[in-house]
Amino acid sequence: MITVRNDDLAELRSLIVALLTRLDRILARPQKDKGVQAAARWRVGPGGPLSEVGVQEINRRFEAGEADGDIARAMAISFPGVQKRRQIWRRERRDARG
Repeated sequence: MITVRNDDLAELRSLIVALLTRLDRILARPQKDKGVQAAARWRVGPGGPLSEVGVQEINRRFEAGEADGDIARAMAISFPGVQKRRQIWRRERRDARG
């Protein structure tokens, strides 16, 4: 059995947040690849959730029938994040139909 202390978990979480912040800053830098630069605009802030523009974009891609993996790569977001948004999108569509 592996024992993990709360202090260790807190430190690990802190490191992950710091790395995500760094990654978002790198993605936000002007680069030759406009797709990478544009991907940073989908988020509210570094390591944060999708912005309203990001939610609209991902919903547009769902409507267009794009695969989750393609969306994740194009928008530089995690595959599980895309899957979660797809579940929300489906639920919202179902609720809208009544």
